Amino acid sequence: MLSHLKLRNFRNYRNAELTLPRGWTLLLGANGQGKSNLLEAVWYLAILRSFRTRLIDTLCHWEADTFTLRGTVETPTPQGSTAAVDLCVTHGQQRSLLVNGRSVTKASEFIHQFPCQALVPEDLLLIKGTARDRRRFLDILLSQLDPLYVEHLQKWALALKSRNAILRDPDKYGAALQAYDAAIARHGACVTTRRRSCVEQLAACLSTTAPQILSGTEPLSLRFVSGLGRPEPAAMTEDAAETALRDLLAKGYAKDRAEGHTRWGPHRDEVAISRGRRPLGEFGSEGEVRIACLALRLASLELIRQRSAPNGGIVVLVDDVVGELDPDRRRTFFQMIAPGDQVILAATTPFPELQDRLAATYSVAGGVLRPLRESSATKP
Repeated sequence: MLSHLKLRNFRNYRNAELTLPRGWTLLLGANGQGKSNLLEAVWYLAILRSFRTRLIDTLCHWEADTFTLRGTVETPTPQGSTAAVDLCVTHGQQRSLLVNGRSVTKASEFIHQFPCQALVPEDLLLIKGTARDRRRFLDILLSQLDPLYVEHLQKWALALKSRNAILRDPDKYGAALQAYDAAIARHGACVTTRRRSCVEQLAACLSTTAPQILSGTEPLSLRFVSGLGRPEPAAMTEDAAETALRDLLAKGYAKDRAEGHTRWGPHRDEVAISRGRRPLGEFGSEGEVRIACLALRLASLELIRQRSAPNGGIVVLVDDVVGELDPDRRRTFFQMIAPGDQVILAATTPFPELQDRLAATYSVAGGVLRPLRESSATKP
């Protein structure tokens, strides 16, 4: 769990600090006061990404050029006690990462010190957005399930970028093409096979979560669509995928060169999301899509719980995604969060269903946090 958080010059927070208990914490305030910014800070501390923007410089307070986030993570030990991990990230002209005061250079050494999932309005992009949005969702989820995945993803992406540069000027750099093809095939095979496996496991979790929160009898389903440009057996091994990708790059070189980019590969992977026989992004109503996105995130939570956190302890960030639910669905949603999870919920008004669950409540106004009276869940 994340027990302590400090923000300096992050979004509209000049300096803020709060203690986070186990269980549910409510951030209460009007729109535009900084509730989402605080959730975004926790998410950034967990995975070094924002759930709202790819422009990291915009996370900095408008009167500053550097922001700093610090957090203390408490994890259980086999001996039954807890161990504390101190995290610090500073982003300015350069990024600095510290784990227990020790500088680390790789993001893979820093991220996911605590399992975290964010349920935010931007999740609509999982269904309404592009294939890139869905690949990003898979990559973030996989990086929490498999620590080595990030390294394969980064090496594949770098090799792909280099190959595309060669394709635009083959006479100058063509001699290096073979080495980059080998790297793309090796690391890309890992990326695409693990994405497929993740979608299959996620679909199994979704078959349980979706019926609890979606009305009607039509099932919500996921299907992985390979970027290898041809039907791919579901049981294809990583070695077989590496061979297939290597052959694909070799056979497609002439057309790739003519177009100046690599046409096929994991960068073309897609996740088809449908309800019954309907592609949900095209034919789902706004309300149906919102609830389907919520079901998908709950399935992600269940998958993380099965693979990485069987005893709970996931940090769950909930931002303005339950206010539009009817009371019955809202109650169901709250019940689907595991008792051992740590939940930080942002809302403009309190929810009666949470009265007995809350461990802490903070008011948020103009980037200033103020603890409110002791929540009922903490009283003797």
